[in-house]
Amino acid sequence: MKNGGNILWFNDPYSAQGETPYINSILDLYGVTLRQDGVVIEQDSSKYSMGNPDFIIPDVNFSEVTENVSQALLIDSGKLSFVDNEALEKLKVTKTDILTSSETSFFRTNLGLGATPNISEENGESASSNVLAAILEKTVSEENAEEQKKSKLIIFANSFFATDVPVNVGNSEVSAIRFYNNLELVINATQSIAEIKDPITIRKVVETTYYTATETQDRVVRTIIFAVPIIIIIFGIVIWQLRRRKK
Repeated sequence: MKNGGNILWFNDPYSAQGETPYINSILDLYGVTLRQDGVVIEQDSSKYSMGNPDFIIPDVNFSEVTENVSQALLIDSGKLSFVDNEALEKLKVTKTDILTSSETSFFRTNLGLGATPNISEENGESASSNVLAAILEKTVSEENAEEQKKSKLIIFANSFFATDVPVNVGNSEVSAIRFYNNLELVINATQSIAEIKDPITIRKVVETTYYTATETQDRVVRTIIFAVPIIIIIFGIVIWQLRRRKK
């Protein structure tokens, strides 16, 4: 970090038990804090998926990480908190929010794992937009205006969305990273951290496609597979017999 290194950080709520002073000391350099004691709940049904208010469809803000990303799905996401703008300026940090929840969302600290959350606010909870992912760019040296050395932290208050953990969708299962543009989001974040400039925006998607032929197409295919070889064989036998008789 002091030499301009970059960090890509994924973090889920409840991932740490007890105090984490060493982790906090790193995040403090960028002026960010991770809330690991709860999850963000949406009240707007258009902002969550499959009837689960903790399956959040966040607002996507334009950045190098969200290029070609129109929708994402975060499951049981925590939230990010930041020092004020004046403190960020003293830390020489520039902040860009990339994923945020809606103004009707709230943060719940007493949601048990596996529980179905109540989407109504309870005592001490208040609705407000929450930052779920951000880019924090820190100037670590200023030898001159043209050669500033910077360290970048791209941080997500969720990691589930970036995994291949199966999520039940009706009678089938879909990997979490395959929802919406989750895969694109992870690739973009990785490329940004690695400072890779990739002009290709079409990603390869591995999937199985089944094709059902019509009755006419089926007859044509069967004719090609069976009839044509038989005709060729018969034709060859006839020519062979004619040549035998000439001899």
